[in-house]
Amino acid sequence: MYSDLSYGSADDYDGSKTAVGIVTWVSEDGKSAKIVNLKDLRFSSSNTVGNFNPDDPYNGSSSYIHYTSAKHNEDVTGIDNYTYDQFLAAIQEAVAESSLPSAEEQQYQNILSQYDTLIKDSSYKGVNLLQEQDLKVTFNEGRTAWLDVFGKDASSATLGLTTLEWNSKEDVEKSIEELTNAMNQIRSMSSELGSYYNIVLTRQDFTENLINVLEEGADKLTLADMNEESANILALQTRQQLAINSLSLASQAAQGILRLF
Repeated sequence: MYSDLSYGSADDYDGSKTAVGIVTWVSEDGKSAKIVNLKDLRFSSSNTVGNFNPDDPYNGSSSYIHYTSAKHNEDVTGIDNYTYDQFLAAIQEAVAESSLPSAEEQQYQNILSQYDTLIKDSSYKGVNLLQEQDLKVTFNEGRTAWLDVFGKDASSATLGLTTLEWNSKEDVEKSIEELTNAMNQIRSMSSELGSYYNIVLTRQDFTENLINVLEEGADKLTLADMNEESANILALQTRQQLAINSLSLASQAAQGILRLF
């Protein structure tokens, strides 16, 4: 804790500021803390003590909170004796700032939100298999053969992705574990839906082949071969013309015979 009531650690000690206290414990809710005021340290020697040394914060001394020793009281030059309430207020502010979502945490939450939106939009003709809605696929015109496709709830909450705040390393590891379990569940759902898809695809191929066979048979019954029919018509016309010519010749022969009498 620095004199401007900002907060830091020994690892990132700011030498441009004056250290005034050491926070040794903070409650999880940030409402209480144990603070060592550097002005109230009791030193075991009479050596002059300078500013706070982050590598040796107690300088071989024992610390007390808000107590001093009359025999070995060495004032730390330039350090005001801040009250516990002032220290605690600064710590609460630091805890509040640290509780804000990090960029990675916010990005993770946005990804889950977009995923849930995608699941809600994955519907076809009013049926969403990813929101636990079922689909009935009929295979023939008599509706005597069908397949029931059972949907699954694939929302992030159902998959167990519930750790949305990363306040510690354990929270991040828990999110990773939840993602692994969620991927396994999604693979299982994909395999089950894939089995349904293969059945429907097989029946679709069968139906298409059956339609082609029926259309070919109908064409043979209703469609004529134009070349063959043209030849038949030409043959009939030729027969008709020959018959007419034969009748004409026969009539002329009969008239010739009658002239003889």
